[in-house]
Amino acid sequence: MNPASWASADAAEFRRLRAEQILTRVVGRDITDDFHWTEYHRRDGVLVSSDMGRRRTGRWKIERDMLCQAREPSAGFDCFQVWVSGDEVSLRAYEADQPHPAFVRRHEGP
Repeated sequence: MNPASWASADAAEFRRLRAEQILTRVVGRDITDDFHWTEYHRRDGVLVSSDMGRRRTGRWKIERDMLCQAREPSAGFDCFQVWVSGDEVSLRAYEADQPHPAFVRRHEGP
C-alpha cells in the first residue's frame, strides 16, 4: 500500500460530528496533542488553553455544526468542523483538510 492510500484509509475512518454530538464528545473534556498543548472547553462557554506552558482564557460556541473558538477574550471566533475516530479528534476548517494528531481526553484539574 502506498502512502497516498494510507492517507485516504485514515481519512475514511474519521466521521464528522453534528452540534449535539460535539456537545457530548468535546464539552467538559480536553482536546490535546498529549505533549505541547491542551484546550479545555468548559460547559459555561469558557475555553481554557495551554500551549507550551502559556495559559490563555477565551470563549467557545457551537454554530452550524461547527466548534467555534476565540482563544483570546477580545478575538473573533474561528470555526472548525469536528471529526473523530475513536479518541482521535481533528478540527478542520474544511472537510479536505488533513487531520493533525489530537485526542479527546477526560479533563484533569479544576
